[in-house]
Amino acid sequence: MAASASAATPTGGKVLLPEDYNYVGAIENELKCSVCLMPVTEPVECSRCNHMFCSKCIQQVFNSPNPSC
Repeated sequence: MAASASAATPTGGKVLLPEDYNYVGAIENELKCSVCLMPVTEPVECSRCNHMFCSKCIQQVFNSPNPSC
C-alpha cells in the first residue's frame, strides 16, 4: 500500500510560509523582500533599483491601482 502524499512530505502536506521558520540569526536586508520584509521566496530583482522582491509580492504591487517601485 502506498503512503499518502501528506505522510510522504516532512511538513505533512502543509505549505510553509516564511513566517513559519525560526531563524538562528538576523536576516540580512539584501535577502528580504522590499514589500513583505520577509526573506525572499522566488526572488525577482528590479533592474532600476536592484531591490529584491518575492515574485508574488511584486505581482500584487503591479496589479495595484498605483504601482511603484
